[in-house]
Amino acid sequence: MTTWEPVQSRVITARNNLTIMDSQLAQTAQPSGTGSTGGFYVKNADGTYAPIADSFGNLLGGSIAYVANCVTSAPGLEVDPAAPHPLTVENANTFFIRQGALGTRSISYLVASTVFPTLTGGDLAFDNGSQPVTTPSCRIYTFFASVDPVTAAVTLSVLYGADFPKHRPARTTDFNLGDGTKAIVGYLYVKNESSAVFIPGTTTLNASGITASPSDQIGFIPVAN
Repeated sequence: MTTWEPVQSRVITARNNLTIMDSQLAQTAQPSGTGSTGGFYVKNADGTYAPIADSFGNLLGGSIAYVANCVTSAPGLEVDPAAPHPLTVENANTFFIRQGALGTRSISYLVASTVFPTLTGGDLAFDNGSQPVTTPSCRIYTFFASVDPVTAAVTLSVLYGADFPKHRPARTTDFNLGDGTKAIVGYLYVKNESSAVFIPGTTTLNASGITASPSDQIGFIPVAN
């Protein structure tokens, strides 16, 4: 059995407008018994493997049944520009959500300038250069969207990962990717180089010493087994 290979970045391929994420579910080596070499696979609940793309990132015909819960156009996440004291992000672009398995898939959309929920979590430590290099002064928030299969109503939510020091890059273990049932819209990287703790929902994202960098998550994410 070929093992899942870890990668530093969560993006494995972005060729041909296809982005396959999550190194625990996708791999470039062939699983045993697939009868194919290379490409990307997901493991189904019954233990079988389903190919979703070739080694060049080309989505295979029929494989759409194996991808779900994703954003299919750029949301354009940005720190809320309309708020003089921004506490969260909003999307500048209309974006579409693909959610659910084949036969029960829901497609919905959000209009531009939708403000996401206010950030949550405990106080984030500060590192203004006088603290130990191990001070956990950084945090990554993950923003989600889900679609009600009956009403098509969209629900937005936010989770946060483990705090980590500014003297190293973010790792996959610093992200909170939820339970796999919602579409990931994007992320917000927060770094606190001020001289006071960052209090989510109180400290503004444009405050002195605060770095707040949003990024979009676009593309197909393999269905979790």
